[in-house]
Amino acid sequence: MDFLEIDLKSQGGAITIDPVKFGFAEGKGNGWLKHHHNPDGPPMEFSMELKDADKDLALQYLARNPKLNLKPPKPTEEKSTLKNFRLHATGNDRDINSFNGNGSFSLQDPSLAKVNMLGLLFKELKNFPLPFISYRFDRMESDFKLQEEFMVFGPEPLKIFGPTSKVDATGNLNIKTRELNFKVRLLPLGLPLAKFLEMNLGGTIDKP
Repeated sequence: MDFLEIDLKSQGGAITIDPVKFGFAEGKGNGWLKHHHNPDGPPMEFSMELKDADKDLALQYLARNPKLNLKPPKPTEEKSTLKNFRLHATGNDRDINSFNGNGSFSLQDPSLAKVNMLGLLFKELKNFPLPFISYRFDRMESDFKLQEEFMVFGPEPLKIFGPTSKVDATGNLNIKTRELNFKVRLLPLGLPLAKFLEMNLGGTIDKP
């Protein structure tokens, strides 16, 4: 972290940290955390929001934690910015795969079409020689549910935007195994077509 400021209170075995202010990957974040002995439910609850972080730098930092099983991609030529990331979740602090909650994010990334997870899709799209379709994508945003090992996108899809087309994806990502299970649709913008291409995307993040 670039910096960390907390206000901690302890009472009756319960710990409350509110607010939490921090710097991470050149971005600024805030939130709160509560930890208490609760035999009937998860002992930890937290809420956090991070804005304007460097995506490549953030992935490099997160990859240092072996529990996350994260292999950061090569840095992009142009700066990619995590404009906003929000997460509210509850779980057991001793088990990183026990958390459940809701979140959202928005990413500005000029190199989105080169990401492994999307590379197979865009390779298929280029087989269709339609001059009015651009396969340049530079923005991704979505709400998601955190369900233990899974990030679930749906019923509202993960959305990827380009100047003349949009990609919608619904499904899930297994954070622990990095497995993918998505249904992906390409929708040309400004055209009278409901959808242009639909495909299933499986495998893993490294080998979709």
